[in-house]
Amino acid sequence: MSDSRLTRLGLRPSNYGNSWGLAVSASETTDPVGVVIALHGGLDRAASFARVARRLPGWSFYAPDRRGYGGSRDLGPGTLAQDVDDVRRLIDELSPTHPVVLFGHSFGGLIALASAARATPVRQVIAYEPPLPWFTSIPGTVRSLSDDPATEAELFFRRMIGDAIWERLAPDARDERLFDGPALQADLRELHAPLSFDVAAITVPVTMAYGDGPHRAYYADCASGLRSAGLALSEVALEKASHGAHLAQPDVVARLITSTVES
Repeated sequence: MSDSRLTRLGLRPSNYGNSWGLAVSASETTDPVGVVIALHGGLDRAASFARVARRLPGWSFYAPDRRGYGGSRDLGPGTLAQDVDDVRRLIDELSPTHPVVLFGHSFGGLIALASAARATPVRQVIAYEPPLPWFTSIPGTVRSLSDDPATEAELFFRRMIGDAIWERLAPDARDERLFDGPALQADLRELHAPLSFDVAAITVPVTMAYGDGPHRAYYADCASGLRSAGLALSEVALEKASHGAHLAQPDVVARLITSTVES
């Protein structure tokens, strides 16, 4: 399949990661200018990055369904440490000859930071609106996690995406989100546990990016917290970018990736 055809499609299923049950979507090109591995957040999946991948011609782009989500559901819910191991194993399997950039959205940004702290061979990390409750409280009412994965998934979707969109989902699409409930619970448990990696151990360049949504001040505080913990980072505040910017503003995210690497 030609590079231009792949660019139009965005992402398609690949054989990478299949040897241990990880589903990975990819858009590859010969002699790429760089390699992006994109990590999704809670109750999301690799396919949500297709619009960004289409806007990065000349790059090779890889996005796994994380453990417990979508095509990787058979692996069961994963821990942060297992997610980091999956990133390292994927890089080993890819054997890239070009620099690897980790782009993490939301909880995926936390995985990207943890990967860099554990010396995963990457050139750069871009973390978009990662939750970092160890440095400042997450906005909103603090509540206990539900014991029911499906209930937790619905509550999370309604809170992050909106009641109206949840109500419009087709039954099978709604069920897919509910089936990902156990993986979401695992993610949320990580946010209630002590921080499991040393921020000061990160030696590669890190960009902390966030949009201009209602929680902009929270993410700015998170960036300050990372600096206080010993991380030298670049901070980028994007205008007209929502938390789901990879879906709603893919041009903005693609420019963030290319401009960050070029700088």
